Order: sequence, then structure tokens, then C-alpha cells
Amino acid sequence: REECADLFRKRTSMTFRSEEHLVPVGCREFLGRMLRNLKHVYLGRGDGLRAIRTVTWLHALEPERTEELRDRGLLYYRLGRYEEARDDLNVYLESEPTGNKAAAVRRVLRAIEKGAAE
Repeated sequence: REECADLFRKRTSMTFRSEEHLVPVGCREFLGRMLRNLKHVYLGRGDGLRAIRTVTWLHALEPERTEELRDRGLLYYRLGRYEEARDDLNVYLESEPTGNKAAAVRRVLRAIEKGAAE
């Protein structure tokens, strides 16, 4: 435990809580964590296509996590794939109409519609 705590403190700015950070996890949770880490790596590298693929796997693994649809929709939007972006963002808004990111998603959808009308 102490060795884990030392390593954790050296590599993060977070507080180590053994009761939270040393709890065993199942295969699905482990895979979800790995995929979320990969997603952030790809986003950091600006690799939108790999990030989209990773988010698609995350959504298949955890379909109840609608923020993955939001993120994939925003990635599609950045890549100019507006129809796919619209589909994902509309599904996200159906499940999270008042979420803290809903207003931003609506702005993107308006931009897509405006671009489609031109």
C-alpha cells in the first residue's frame, strides 16, 4: 500500500485514498478505464480518427454513458463529418436535455444546420 501511495503521489497531483484507489475492479470497468485513457491520449495528439474509434468502443462497452456520444459527435463535427455529428449530438440531447453541456451541444447543432442551409 505504501509503495502504491508513493508512486501515485510522484505521478499525479491527486490525493491517494487507498480505500478508493485499491478497490479491485472487474474486466468491463478495467477496459473502460483503458479506453478512456486511450481516448485522452489520442485527443492530446490531435488524432481525431483514433479518438472516434476509441469512443465508439467505449459507447459499445458502456451505452448508458451518453457523454461518449456527445464527445464522438463533437469529434465528427471537428472533422467535418456533419451528418454523423448531428446524429450523435441529437441522441445525446434526447438523453441529457438539461445536462451541463447541452447548451454547447445546441450551439454546435445550430452551426451544423446553418452550414447545411448555405
